[in-house]
Amino acid sequence: MLYIKYFSLIGLCLSFVSWAPSTGLAQQPIRIGATTALSGEASIQGRYVREGYLFCQKQVNDKGGVLGRSIEFVIYDDGSNGKTAAVSTRSSSGRTRLTPC
Repeated sequence: MLYIKYFSLIGLCLSFVSWAPSTGLAQQPIRIGATTALSGEASIQGRYVREGYLFCQKQVNDKGGVLGRSIEFVIYDDGSNGKTAAVSTRSSSGRTRLTPC
């Protein structure tokens, strides 16, 4: 059940990215920011989530990317803390031009 939730979330992010208008940066990858628990009490599940993101990235890029552009997941560790995840998502999307997921 947990895998279905995360793959649905990845699909939703990718559908948003494919819909978003292009900014003329055809050769640069589409960067998608995500937070997950890579440390702390939920780190076991977080590692599986990270592997799911990287698997999705590889599959999409092997098939030509999205609109001819490769995708790149930028994964942040939230330390199993919901407040840290919220702050990390907000600050990363504004600072580095990431599409939050």
